[in-house]
Amino acid sequence: MKPLLEHFANATRNMQSLYIIVFILAAFLLRTTLYIYTSTSEPTLAEYIASNLLPEISGMIIELVLILFVVDAIQNKERKDRENSEASEKKHKQIMLERRLRAQLRFLIRQIFEDVAVYNGTTGKDFLFHAADHLKNQETINNFKKVINEEILSESFRENLKNICLHEQSLILALSPVCSELSDRHVKAWMAIAHYLQKITTGNNSLQNIERLLSWIAFFDKQTFIQGLINK
Repeated sequence: MKPLLEHFANATRNMQSLYIIVFILAAFLLRTTLYIYTSTSEPTLAEYIASNLLPEISGMIIELVLILFVVDAIQNKERKDRENSEASEKKHKQIMLERRLRAQLRFLIRQIFEDVAVYNGTTGKDFLFHAADHLKNQETINNFKKVINEEILSESFRENLKNICLHEQSLILALSPVCSELSDRHVKAWMAIAHYLQKITTGNNSLQNIERLLSWIAFFDKQTFIQGLINK
């Protein structure tokens, strides 16, 4: 009885309605039979059930239940396939959108650290920032934080940083609707990035603001990795 109840609870609304109709019909047939045939009728109720009604109804119910189970199983499979397809399409769309946003962040970092030596002879313009290279991305961003302490002392670097952030801020904000198609954490990171770009343009606390900017870019990359928005 319990498996039947579970199957009924998991069935679609249309199938549940059909099950109820079948149950009502079976109850109606039983009530009609009990009304027509009594223990004193000819043939008696017991004889009629044994010789005619029971075999016919048993066969009919078995066939009907089998048909309903097969139809319901097919509908459930189609529904699951449709849900999986929709989920796959949604994820693919998010991967494409994330890639667009990541390209803008890559361009931003490359501009800021274009001629800055990071490690092993590489500079900021060599930073690929691919989603699949999460650990490498985090390591490189940490290296940017280390070298920025010296670079920020240069007046030309600060002026270039300010101009880049001033130009990129409007582009980052323009892409906010694209980011809204991703997770809340991506949106949070994106808006924080826009905020610290604006803070840097003021020229105040440049070191602190660019470190936080880099931290939020790293956070954006981390959320992409956690949520599996990576082409495989």
